[in-house]
Amino acid sequence: MNLMKSLIVIGVPAAIIALIVAAFLVFSGPKDDGEGNSPAPTHISEGDIEEETTPATEETHDPAKAEEDEVQEVAKDFTRAYVSMSYEDDSPNPWVDAIKEFSTPKFYDSRTNDVDVDDGGTMVSEMERRHMSEFPEFDDTYVQKDDAKTYRVYVQYQVVNESDGGRFLTGEFSVVTVVKTGGKWLVSDEGTSEDAQKGFFDQGHDH
Repeated sequence: MNLMKSLIVIGVPAAIIALIVAAFLVFSGPKDDGEGNSPAPTHISEGDIEEETTPATEETHDPAKAEEDEVQEVAKDFTRAYVSMSYEDDSPNPWVDAIKEFSTPKFYDSRTNDVDVDDGGTMVSEMERRHMSEFPEFDDTYVQKDDAKTYRVYVQYQVVNESDGGRFLTGEFSVVTVVKTGGKWLVSDEGTSEDAQKGFFDQGHDH
């Protein structure tokens, strides 16, 4: 009888403890924020994020401007070939061969027919003695379109003379006619320095 009472007495606290633990588990669960339980955060990998890309800006191509630039380069190349010379050149008149690739056949023949490529006079010995060379530095160009296949290009440049004696610059003007022939732009004529200078002054391009 005493043993039975002891078991009953011991069982009472155990039941109470079990009730307390159950109540704790119920009330310690996720808190309600008034709108239901909050959803668990979603993990987003880097591959799931699409980067915003700015559309590439299309470059505006102006065919007329591109053509003018090409014509100006031909005029400059011709001028460079015509003016440049050095004491190290094999010929006293290197321009005779140099301008050929920038000239129409007709203009090239008319420009070089009466030239002796080996005749440099006293200039050759003077250039060798002073280690002299000359080349152009361009200041400005002005393009005038005559028709679909013809341009006149006015060129303002400095002739740079370098030697043992120093560096000297001389201002010059030239004007050449550039035509489209055989798919290429080539020089077909050359005006005087006076014509070139007048063309610059008339257009307000003089410096």
